[in-house]
Amino acid sequence: MPQPTSSEPDWLDLIITVGHPNPPGQHPEDPPRRATVTTRTYRGETVTLELDVLARAPGHVQVAQPRDGQEPWKAWISSGDVLQPMLWQVTCPYDDQGLVGAMMTAAGRVVLYCDGDGHVWLEPSQVSYGSAIVPRSSDWRVVEGVTVTPGTVRWATAEDLPAAWRAEPWQVYSREW
Repeated sequence: MPQPTSSEPDWLDLIITVGHPNPPGQHPEDPPRRATVTTRTYRGETVTLELDVLARAPGHVQVAQPRDGQEPWKAWISSGDVLQPMLWQVTCPYDDQGLVGAMMTAAGRVVLYCDGDGHVWLEPSQVSYGSAIVPRSSDWRVVEGVTVTPGTVRWATAEDLPAAWRAEPWQVYSREW
């Protein structure tokens, strides 16, 4: 990040915060997750940065931008400005368009989820036509104690994958947050 000259305000290179600072439906990311952010600064420039995502809310995420010698700048930005890598294996056997990716649930269980139609599988070896779990929007239940309720799940990282899944071939696709 360019250093402002002594006559410039020190906030010009901070990313612009949009939306309400405490949106309803806010969910903290604990621990914070790294993501690629492309957004604008108060200087008017478009920047691409690797930042920690602290929280998310409908249509927004809160990120922390490091500042020399100061606390990080926390800004709410559009979720469309944030890309998160999705680990995926195959296209969906139901629609041949969606990707079947590893998804971390609030219960701490990783499942395989089709980003096109919402079908779920519990193991990579089960991904086939006719073997999917179809969660109902009334409760989003996959199995006892595990749901894929929107706003409570995220794409899994390589570290999240069960040990037995790590030997599987995974591809990376960057998706909006």
